[in-house]
Amino acid sequence: MMLLLDFLFSFFLSHLIIIAIPFAVFFLLTYIISPISFFTIVFIIIIYLLIDLIFSGLGLFLAVFAISKENYWRIFSIGFTLLFYASCVIYPFEVFPAEIQPIIQLNPFYHIFDILRITWLEDNLMLTITNYPFQFIILIGTAIIVPLIAIYVFNKVYDKFGIVGY
Repeated sequence: MMLLLDFLFSFFLSHLIIIAIPFAVFFLLTYIISPISFFTIVFIIIIYLLIDLIFSGLGLFLAVFAISKENYWRIFSIGFTLLFYASCVIYPFEVFPAEIQPIIQLNPFYHIFDILRITWLEDNLMLTITNYPFQFIILIGTAIIVPLIAIYVFNKVYDKFGIVGY
């Protein structure tokens, strides 16, 4: 189990290194446009690390199915793409029709990216945490649950196929 946690941690660090340069450029440009306090910057970086942990878990989950069952991998990949587009990162929430908005609010990625946006714009940590506790619970819960599910699926699939060495 400890080796598997090392594997997930290395997967997490590799993703972190890959996104570090574009993240730094984007972060600096955004900070120039809309300056915020030092504590908010630290808190936003923590949120970004939690988001990276979530997507590392999703990447491990997809990688297991890419190796074991390619058909499931494609279905999950399409599903995650749809979840991303329904998370209101690209389009504002108000653009979607009123009938679809309750469905979008069921998407955990909507709440995760929304709390990131709200934290930056409000620039008041205590106000943000007290006004939006549901989004923080979803962020922390998803950051805990998704990697654990990915590790569980990884263990089951690799035990099933008898693969050793990781």
